[in-house]
This record gives sequence, C-alpha cells and structure tokens, in this order.
Amino acid sequence: MYYLAKNPECHKRLQEAVRREFPGGDADWTYERARTVSYLDHVIYETLRLRPPVPRGLTRLTPPEGLTVDDVFIPGDTITSVPTYTLQRDERYWPAARSFDPDRWAALSTDREPWIPFARGQWTCTGRALAMMEMRMVLGRVALRYDVSFGDPGMADGGRFDFKDTFTQTLPPLPIIFTQSRDMV
Repeated sequence: MYYLAKNPECHKRLQEAVRREFPGGDADWTYERARTVSYLDHVIYETLRLRPPVPRGLTRLTPPEGLTVDDVFIPGDTITSVPTYTLQRDERYWPAARSFDPDRWAALSTDREPWIPFARGQWTCTGRALAMMEMRMVLGRVALRYDVSFGDPGMADGGRFDFKDTFTQTLPPLPIIFTQSRDMV
C-alpha cells in the first residue's frame, strides 16, 4: 500500500488492469482470473524486491569441506547468508534500483533474476504459493474497489517508512486512507 500511495500512477494502472479482468466488480471475482492479471504480479514482485520479508536473508552452513563461489573459497562449517535487501537494491542487477517500477517485470522472470524474497532451490519458502495467492487476492480486490492515499501528506513527498530488521521486517504504522473509488463499477 505504501508504494501504491506513493506512486498513484501505478495504483491507477493496477486498478485499470484489475477492472479490465473484472468489469462486473466483485461479482466477477475469481482467483483463477486474478492470476492472469500480469500487472498485479508485477506490483507484488516489485514490492517484494524493495521490501523483502527477510531483509538480511537466511543463513546457511557451508559443507565441512568448504565450497568455492566465484573463485572465492569459503571454509567449511562457516555460517553464510545472501543479504536479500542489499542484493535486490544493487544497481549492478537492477537499473534505478531504489525506484518502484513494476514495469521492469514485463521483461523479467522471478526465476532468472537475483530476486529471492522466498529464497531459492531446496530452501524455497514452502508458503510461497499461499503468500502469492493471499497478496493477489487482497491487493487485487483493494485495487478493484478503493483509491489509496496517505493519511499524512508528508509521506507522499519523501516521508520515510523505515523498518526494523527483526529477522522479518517490523514496520511502523502506515497511515493509509482507503476511499471507495468513484470509478468503481
């Protein structure tokens, strides 16, 4: 909601995309159809890129014999981690890395990019599909029915929305106003 309130043009595009798929509003709503709204996924992917649930990444223990990554040897039994928050804001991989740009995902794949909010490989989050379903359902239905804005106008003009890394992100209250959309079907 923070990024959509801060970027009203993205919220408007999301509303248009969801409303095209559901012209009858809630009466037409199905999850199967919500999954086909690519811009909805792009908004979710971009938000998870900028605000991964586990910012410092998950720790792993190297095998007893150690391992080599990009010509760097890491000794055995060493605790390692890939810092998700840092990686997903790295300009080497993400042009304009600190900006919210759902359109970047039109040409990208979550399987080929350094996008790891759910981890990768055998350690992939078992709740990924459920989390994506929940985010599509909530965000899609909110976009269908509501306009969003900040309760504190200063938030739109550079106000900070920091978090604490407590393994997962601990976020402060976010003053968002939900107004029934005048354009709602």
